[in-house]
Amino acid sequence: MATLASTDPDYRRNWLAHAIEGGLFMGALACVNAQTLLPSVVNGLGGPQWLVALMPALMMIGFQLPPIFLAHRIGGLRRFQPLLLWTGIPQRLPFLIAALALLMVDSPTLVIAAVAAAPLLSGLFGGVSATAWQQLVARTVPAERRASLFAVRFAISALLGIPAGWLVAHTLAAHPGQTGYGLLHLYAFAVLMGSYAVFAMIREPQEEAARERETGLWENLRSLPQVVAGDRDMRRWLWTSASGGLAAAVVPYLGIHAVHSTGQGDSFLGQLIAWQMGGAVVGGLLAGWAGDRWGARPVCIAARLGWLTICAGAPLVTGATGWCWLFALFGAAMTAGNIGMHALQLAILPGHGRANRLAVMAAAQLPIALTAGLGGAAAWTAWSHDAFTALALVCLLLSALAVIPLLRISEPGRGHA
Repeated sequence: MATLASTDPDYRRNWLAHAIEGGLFMGALACVNAQTLLPSVVNGLGGPQWLVALMPALMMIGFQLPPIFLAHRIGGLRRFQPLLLWTGIPQRLPFLIAALALLMVDSPTLVIAAVAAAPLLSGLFGGVSATAWQQLVARTVPAERRASLFAVRFAISALLGIPAGWLVAHTLAAHPGQTGYGLLHLYAFAVLMGSYAVFAMIREPQEEAARERETGLWENLRSLPQVVAGDRDMRRWLWTSASGGLAAAVVPYLGIHAVHSTGQGDSFLGQLIAWQMGGAVVGGLLAGWAGDRWGARPVCIAARLGWLTICAGAPLVTGATGWCWLFALFGAAMTAGNIGMHALQLAILPGHGRANRLAVMAAAQLPIALTAGLGGAAAWTAWSHDAFTALALVCLLLSALAVIPLLRISEPGRGHA
């Protein structure tokens, strides 16, 4: 694949469209925030604890499963945008279905199923074309502008997330319970469709992408262990991703424990979301600036250190102000980590065989997310809020282990420790 230059005539248009589309997509999801709101929604509707624990990870679980089975097809595509346009509609529709279920259905079981299915199905349809999207980014955005692209995407989403936090608080105060949750899903769907309209404006280069040798599904799956064994930096990326993913076991319980420890109602979650999004703006902009100048690896390290601070501080916070600041750091660390890991992922992978490697990296997250979610659920089911301190300390140790492989990754043009 030829190297894309920042002088390409469509570069600025595509950079801007990618940034706005991603910002709208993620900003829309702030109305149904998976880390802070959805676990409390399912908990409030009487859902099982294992589902409460998995809510932050359901969309990513959906994203992670399909690529491993479709990489052999994605690598053979000549153009990537048509597939993305076809999968973009069903990726967004589940949130409309969840909204209608919340507003019109009385059965708690059906409502919980619709709420849980929305992020999972959205992720599955997104996962069908996830590696195609990554290939499209590589085709339309120069390497030296990708960190800033991911940063601006997250910054836009975070800026939208601040009023979304106010909207959550206002909506749940005016329409507590199921009706309020339904309205929030409806707002999210409307903005998601706006993001689709912007995505359609991206111009994929006219020259066709280089096609990789076509293989069957089983032949391709059998080749994957060799792909991992032969790529040292990819193995290190997987190590840090695994440790960091397991350290997210405490995420579903941050909002729940914050409400419990402060004695506030669910509307306090809206305030926490606003602070989380404010932190995400700062963290995202700093990550993009640093990533374009010094590389993605230092950004990933800083994000891991931020998460260490969160895990160490969360058991000690009791007041509303302290939780607001903690959620600001939470937003900054998560956003910087996502930006750094996305940019580092594309930086360390060669052009040939990229679809296979991206699929392996995505699939590896599935058992990690399930282990983190179910492990946290087991602890919470057994000890409820008494489990929070132990859970946070385990996640602190895992966060520390995630830093070690980052110190040894060789980022092209940046060197390594």
